[in-house]
Amino acid sequence: MGGLGEALEEERLLLEAIGRGEYCCLRHGLPYVRVSMMVGQLLCERRLDYELSEGRIEVHVRELMRLLRPLLASARSLAGCSGGRLVVSMPVAALIDRVPVVGRPDAILFEDCRVAAIVRLKEAERASRLDEARLRLYGLLVDYSPLPHAEPLRLIEVCSVDRRVLAEALLALRGGGIEGLKAVEGCRVYSWIYDRGSALQLFSRLAGYWLGLRAPMPRPGRLCMECRWRGVCSAGGL
Repeated sequence: MGGLGEALEEERLLLEAIGRGEYCCLRHGLPYVRVSMMVGQLLCERRLDYELSEGRIEVHVRELMRLLRPLLASARSLAGCSGGRLVVSMPVAALIDRVPVVGRPDAILFEDCRVAAIVRLKEAERASRLDEARLRLYGLLVDYSPLPHAEPLRLIEVCSVDRRVLAEALLALRGGGIEGLKAVEGCRVYSWIYDRGSALQLFSRLAGYWLGLRAPMPRPGRLCMECRWRGVCSAGGL
């Protein structure tokens, strides 16, 4: 398994270290941050902060222990990697500018024992800016992890309102890689090239909150009218 085997072992050790609290603590005493929570910041950071304060979003170290199972399963699947193509769903962990980050994309495409693409399957008609941001953060996570990745690293989102089509897309990815997705009817396939500079710029803006370097920022908009905290938030009346 060579370098990939060593990388997966490093990932396991990192997840265990985060689970032991070796990199604690972020805002609200959290041991790590999930990619999904960083996407929540982009939606409204102040709302995310209220939810964390009330315990509506829970982050436990035991969650990391559960993530070790799919990681070990993926390691077994990749054990005989000597080239070719393999699609797995596995957690990825990395330290990015002192922030422990954990995420689990819907699918990771390995080609020639390297991450060739990160794939998200979405039950919707089209992708949004938040979807693109999520994938860029996943790309940064893989980039900073021990996992070897291709240059360029592809970021793929497959959208369809039909779950059966999304399942078909996953099978097509396993059989034909990114090119195989083009043959799937009833879905839209979006593709971006991972860029470290732009991804780091996005991450750094969000990381300031977790490191306690700034207060949570509200994002006034149409969602304010439905927000349970509009009565206490400075932006709630907008």
